[in-house]
This record gives sequence, C-alpha cells and structure tokens, in this order.
Amino acid sequence: MNSDQLLAIGAALVKAVRQNIKYSANLYFLYNKKLKPFFEGREKKLNST
Repeated sequence: MNSDQLLAIGAALVKAVRQNIKYSANLYFLYNKKLKPFFEGREKKLNST
C-alpha cells in the first residue's frame, strides 16, 4: 500500500466521521461537563502544593 492509498483511506474515514458525528452539537457537553471537573481538580492540586 503506498502513501496515496493511505491518504485516500484516511480522507474517507475523516469524511465518514464528520458526516455521522456532529461535533458542533456536542462541544458544550464535551468541554463543559466532562472536562470541567478534571480542570477544577487539577487547579486544586496545583494550588495546594
């Protein structure tokens, strides 16, 4: 398999994912609800040392 074929496969995968998963609809949930506790916990750990 050459680099052009791999590039075509990668492009097809990206296209399929973008068509089926709407990231813009999930950005608020992904960044605010899942990552917020991580960053809050990280901030507390950094400030306590």
